[in-house]
Amino acid sequence: MKKLIVFFCGALLSTSVYADYFAAELKTPDENPNMGAHLIIAGKGLEVVDQWLIAAQTQALIYKDRKNHGPIKIISAIDKPSYADYIKNWGYSNARVFKQTMTGQRVVDLISEHQKIASIDFIGHNGAIKGLALEDYDNRFFLDSVKLLTPLKSRFTADSFIRVMGCNTGWNLAPALANALNVPAAGTFTFADIQKLHETNVWYYNDTGRFPGGKFNNVNSISYSEPIACKNLGGCLRLKPVSISYQGKHGTYQGTLPFMKFFCGNISTNDCARRMAKSTQYLIGVNNLQNKPAQNLYMETISDHFCSSWLDANKRITCQRQIISHLSGAKSVDTKFKTVSETMLTCDSKKCAFKTNCDSGTCVLEADISKPSTTTFDELNMYKLGYDLWMNEP
Repeated sequence: MKKLIVFFCGALLSTSVYADYFAAELKTPDENPNMGAHLIIAGKGLEVVDQWLIAAQTQALIYKDRKNHGPIKIISAIDKPSYADYIKNWGYSNARVFKQTMTGQRVVDLISEHQKIASIDFIGHNGAIKGLALEDYDNRFFLDSVKLLTPLKSRFTADSFIRVMGCNTGWNLAPALANALNVPAAGTFTFADIQKLHETNVWYYNDTGRFPGGKFNNVNSISYSEPIACKNLGGCLRLKPVSISYQGKHGTYQGTLPFMKFFCGNISTNDCARRMAKSTQYLIGVNNLQNKPAQNLYMETISDHFCSSWLDANKRITCQRQIISHLSGAKSVDTKFKTVSETMLTCDSKKCAFKTNCDSGTCVLEADISKPSTTTFDELNMYKLGYDLWMNEP
């Protein structure tokens, strides 16, 4: 697995001053101050530098593009002085620089400035049993930070959701957020790697051998209502889970899911499924989903979410067709369906079945393989149910 290409930071007010983290707002004519805020939190990219910030900008532009949204704010660690230029070029305002360590408490303090919260996207390096790296690998957002966030649970809107994008965020952090806040929270179960939008309008991992030659786009004409120019790559770069189990800095994990999985906490299945479906409007994907999207656009977006961007086009297209066929009701996939050959985790709406063993000094996460996993099948059915509920809303 290549080194992750990750994101950001530098001083925002002066290229000669180096600060630890910043908060800035992306104002738009469509912003409705009475709606919940969309908050994007990015940890320091460290060895991958500015890629987390660029992915955060791609996500912010998705929120900006969707009509009648609430305030949009990025909270990010600072990796390099050019962050000042990024924020200026991208049109942010009310930029505040904090010359102190980015901690869970300080992130929660910035989140608490908003009385209504529609979504939170976390982006960064993550260890399953250590949490999301903020300022560095010693300052993280993990279970103790979730407890700090819990007093704000009443501020989340009826449609709110949380996504935690980074390596292995689903094992512990995403379920903890869902349980503590009663908000559907999605996480990953392997590496999260960088993709760029190729000239063929397919998202590919951007290192040699994982895309079909040619060029990557400087304009994104598929994810937004109108084509957007990708300034400093913002808008043309995203993160996506890979199709192999994790073996890396934080240990060896036996079992995986090659997609972001949602956890429901203590809310009902129907409410969770409905919110999952509605959250697809805000995926960095292959379609512009607005309001109540046509079923074909929704199914294409879900197929991109579940199927990896393999270099083998036939493999990718076959996977996507199977997903679409299942969602449409034309032909259901098997209950043990999976998109990759790896061992799949068995998960329900609250947690996944695994054991953690750190006796050797390097942690091993072991999947419960006592029975075949139906997790992919079950998650697809949640999106199928959610779409029907969404379409039947007033």
